Amino acid sequence: MAHSALVDMVFSWSLEDMLNQNLYRKKVEKIPETFSSVSHYLNSFTYPLLEETHADVHASVKNVAHAPTCKVLYVAESADKNLRRSNIYDVQFEQEISQTGYKPQMGDLILLSDARSVRVGDMKRSTYITQQKRYDLYAVYLVNLTTNNRIWEALKQGTEGKGMNIIRNVLDAGSTVGEECNLCSSHVIGSDLHGELQSSDLNASQTDAVLRSILTSKCIHKNSVKLIWGPPGTGKTKTVASLLWALLNMKCRTLVCAPTNIAVVEIAMRLLKLAREEIKSDCYGLGDIVLFGNEVRMRLKEYDELSDIFLDYRVTTLGNCFTEWKGLVNSMIRLLKDPIPQYIACLENMKKMKEDERDNARKDKQMKGDLDDDNDDDNDDDDDEEEEITFQEYVSKKFKQIKNNLSICFGGLCNNVPSTCISEVVEDINKALALLESVETLLNGDIVSDDELTKIFAPHENTGGEYLPSLGILRTQRNECLKILIALASKISIPNLDDNNLIREYCLKNATLIFSTASSSANINLADMKPLKMLVVDEAAQLKECELLIPLQLPGIQHIILIGDDCQLPATIKSTISQEADFGRSLFERMVSLGQRKHLLNTQYRMNPSISLFPNKQFYNNQILDGANVREKAYKRILLKGDTYGPYSFINVAYGSEASNNKHSQKNMVEVAVVSKIVSNLYEASIVTGERVSVGVISPYNGQVFAIQEKIGDKYGKSTNFSVSVRSVDGFQGGEEDVIIISTVRSNEDGSLGFLTKSQRTNVALTRARYCLWIVGNGRTLTHNDSIWKELVNDAENRGCYFNADEDSSLAAAIIDGLLDSEQIEDINRMKSILFRHAKWKVIFGEAFFSSLKDVRSAEAREEVISMLKKLSNGWRDPEKERDLKVTEIGTSQLLKFYEVDKEHILVWTVDLLKENLQCIQVLKFWAISTCYEMPDLAKSLNHSFRKYTTEDIDRRKFKCLEGDLELPMCWEITPEEDREESNSNSLSARLASLYLK
Repeated sequence: MAHSALVDMVFSWSLEDMLNQNLYRKKVEKIPETFSSVSHYLNSFTYPLLEETHADVHASVKNVAHAPTCKVLYVAESADKNLRRSNIYDVQFEQEISQTGYKPQMGDLILLSDARSVRVGDMKRSTYITQQKRYDLYAVYLVNLTTNNRIWEALKQGTEGKGMNIIRNVLDAGSTVGEECNLCSSHVIGSDLHGELQSSDLNASQTDAVLRSILTSKCIHKNSVKLIWGPPGTGKTKTVASLLWALLNMKCRTLVCAPTNIAVVEIAMRLLKLAREEIKSDCYGLGDIVLFGNEVRMRLKEYDELSDIFLDYRVTTLGNCFTEWKGLVNSMIRLLKDPIPQYIACLENMKKMKEDERDNARKDKQMKGDLDDDNDDDNDDDDDEEEEITFQEYVSKKFKQIKNNLSICFGGLCNNVPSTCISEVVEDINKALALLESVETLLNGDIVSDDELTKIFAPHENTGGEYLPSLGILRTQRNECLKILIALASKISIPNLDDNNLIREYCLKNATLIFSTASSSANINLADMKPLKMLVVDEAAQLKECELLIPLQLPGIQHIILIGDDCQLPATIKSTISQEADFGRSLFERMVSLGQRKHLLNTQYRMNPSISLFPNKQFYNNQILDGANVREKAYKRILLKGDTYGPYSFINVAYGSEASNNKHSQKNMVEVAVVSKIVSNLYEASIVTGERVSVGVISPYNGQVFAIQEKIGDKYGKSTNFSVSVRSVDGFQGGEEDVIIISTVRSNEDGSLGFLTKSQRTNVALTRARYCLWIVGNGRTLTHNDSIWKELVNDAENRGCYFNADEDSSLAAAIIDGLLDSEQIEDINRMKSILFRHAKWKVIFGEAFFSSLKDVRSAEAREEVISMLKKLSNGWRDPEKERDLKVTEIGTSQLLKFYEVDKEHILVWTVDLLKENLQCIQVLKFWAISTCYEMPDLAKSLNHSFRKYTTEDIDRRKFKCLEGDLELPMCWEITPEEDREESNSNSLSARLASLYLK
C-alpha cells in the first residue's frame, strides 16, 4: 500500500463503506508471532489498524443521532494558498462548551451538518460550503483519530525509523534481546546503590528487578528488552518508582510511557512522592522530571501536587523566571550597595506626587469658588511632616518587595530548571536566600536611627564610630549577600527565553525523566534533542505492540523495560476482525509466548489470603506469596454480620434473568437489587461502627454498570467515611477497594456466558479487593458449561464459601424487589416457595397482592413486608401491629387482619381454609398491601366474597391453636362425601389448592 495519510484513507470512504462491516475483512490477516523482516513486521499491522479505525468510524456513524455537537461560527477555504488545493478549510467554533459538553479537539473527525441532530439517513445528502454563511452549521463529533494516525505514521517510517535497531531484535523466537549481556553480566553495580536498595522496603524480588534493570541501562554492547511481571498487589508501581528514582540519580535519560493518561499519572505520582521523601533541598531536582500530556485528560485539577512537574505549568513558571531573575538580582544588588540615592529619589518622587495632588485639588476648589490659600498651605505643611517615609521604612519595604519576588523567582528556577543546567549555582542560591531572610529580620529589628542605618549601607567602610552589635551583624551579612548575588548574576547560565515553545523544547531536551502516554510521545521528538537511552513502559501488557512503535521513533533508545501482567486485560479492540487478528496483542505478551523470561514480583500485599487463593491457583500457578501484612489478624475486617459476608463469598441468586438493553449490553435487575441492598447494608453498618469503608462494584457489562449506578444514585456521595465506585472490569484495572462486589449478570437456561469466559477479564475482577470479595451470580448458569466460572463456583462450594441469597432476609426482599420491578412473574412464584419452605403455615396470595407490593416504592417498606410475611408464616402475631379498621360488617369483619407496615401501608390478610387429602387445614392468605384511602373499597370487596362462607367455615377460620407466643395452624378431618361435594361445587378451596405453597 502506498504511503498516504490515514486521514486520507478515512476521507476516501463513502457512507456505504463506513457502514460496511466487512470492508477490510478479506484484507486483514492474523498477525504472526515471528517475522521474516522489518518490512514484514510493519506491514502486518497496516490492515488491522485500518480495520480498527474503520470499526471506530462505523460505530460512531451508527450512533450519530446521539453524538455531541458544537456550533460552527465560520467556515472558509484556508487562507494559506499552499493548502487550498488540498481541500483544507479554516473552521471557527463557538468558544463556550456546548450543551452536550463538546469542544472540538485536535484530531477529531467531525461531520458538518446544518442540523444539530443528525441521523444516518441525513448523511446521504450532499451540500456545498459557501464563503457566505447563510444557515447555521454544527460540528458533530464522530471519533478522534490522533492515536491511530500516530501509529500509522510510525508504521510508514519503514526501515528508516529510529527505533528499528530494537525492532530487528524482537522479530523471531531466536532473539537474544531478553538475555543478559555476556560482557556486562559480571559488572558490579555501585555499592552505594546496591546498599540503598537493600536497605529500602523493597522485597527480594522487587530489589532484584530494579538491580537487573539498572544493569541493563548500563549496557553499551547490545539492545535489550526486559520483562517485569507484576501480578495484582505485588507492588509493581512501587518497583517501577524505585527503578525510576535510581535512573534519575544516575542521570540516565529515560522516557516513561503507559497506555493511558490515568496510568501515567499514577506512576508519576508515586515517583514524585518518593522524590519528595528523598530530596533534601526543597524541590531542587524536580526540574529533571517532566510530565507531558493533556491537562484535561490527565485530570490534573484532581492532583495539585503534579503541578510541580507538569510541562505546561512549568513553561508558564519559567517564562516569568527567565525574563525576571536577572533584573531582580540587579535591583537587590543596587539596593544593598547604596540605597541612599534611591531613597532620595523616592522622596523627591513622593513630593512631586503630593504637589501634583495639591495642584489638582486647588484647581477643583477654584472651580467651586471656595479656595482658602492660607489654610491650604498650613495643611500641606502638616501632611509633609506626617507622611514623609523614613530611611529605615523605605529600605525595609523595598528590600521586602524585591526579596519576595526574588525568592519566588529563584525557587521557580531551582524547582523547574533541569539540574544539569543549574547544579553549579544551587548552593549559592540557597545561601543567598538564607542571607536575604536574615537581613530582612535584622532590618525589622531594634534599629536606633536612620543615621545608624545609613552607616550600615554606606558605600565605603567608614563607619564613623561604633554602633550596636546587631547592626554589625547586619552589615556583615549584607556584605556576604551582596558578594553572592554579584557572583550569581554572572554564574547563572540559563537562556533568556520568552517564547513558550522554546521553553518547552528547553525542558524536554534537558530532562532526565519524561512521562507521557505512548501516543503523546510523538510530540516529544525535537530537532537536536539529546538522545534518550531507556524506555520504561508501565502497564505494558495493555499497550498494542504497534502503538509501542510511536515512542520508539525517538532518537537514542537502546533498552526497553516492559512492566505488566499478561494475565490481565490486554488493549481494548473494537473490531472483532482486528481482535481475531491479534491486533490487540502487546509486545510483552508476544515475547512471553516466544519463551522469553519474565522477572516475577512474587509477593502480594493487597488481598486477604482467602481472596488471593483462587486467582493465585488459577492464573499464577501458585507462585504468588501472601505478604506478612495480609496474613495478620487485623487484615480480616468483619463489615457485616453473618457467614455470607466473610472475606470471600459466592452469593447465589437463583432468580431473575438477563436482558439486553438498547445497546445490546446485558443487565440483570435482580442482581441490581441484591447488589444495591448489600451496599446499603454496608453503609448502615459503617454509620454504626464509624469505620471508613470503600466499596467497588464491578460488572463485565456496561448495561449492568449503568443500571446499578442508577439504582444507587448519589445517596452516598456526601459521606466522608463511605464511598462507592461502580465501574466495568476495564474501568477497574489497576484499582482496588476495601470491598469488591462482582455482579456476573448472566442468568439463563443454556449456561451462555458470552465474554464472561475470558480469563483475563475474570482475573482483573477477582483481584481488586483488599478485605472482602463478594461475587453475586447464578450458580446454575455459571456451572452449566466448562469455564473458569465453573471452577470458581465449585471452589467456593468446596471451601464453604457458597451461600444462597434467598436465605438472607434482606437479600430475599431485594430479590422480590428486582423480580417485581422487572415483572418476572414465573420467578416470583418460584421465589414464594423458597421464602416459605420452612414455614409452619402454608401461604397463599390474593391475585392483587404482588401488584400492590410493586406499588410500594419504598425499599424499606418492601423489606418490612417480606419480613412480616416470613414471621407471620412462622406463627408470630403482634397485637401492636394490628389496626382496628371498622369498615366491614360484624361477623366477616372479624376475619380480616390489618397489620401496619409503616405510616402509609397496611398488610391485609386472613386465616383461610385449604381442603385436601380429606383434611381441612388453616392457611394464611395475604390479600394486598393497601393504603388507608384504598382500605374501604378493598374491605367491601373482600366482605362480599366472605358472604358465601358457612358458619362452620367462619368458625374454623377463627379457631386458634397457641403454642407459647406462637399461633399454629389447625387441621380437621373431613368425610369423603364432604370432599366430593366440595369438588362438585368448584369451591374456593379447589382454586386455592393450585396456589398453596410449601
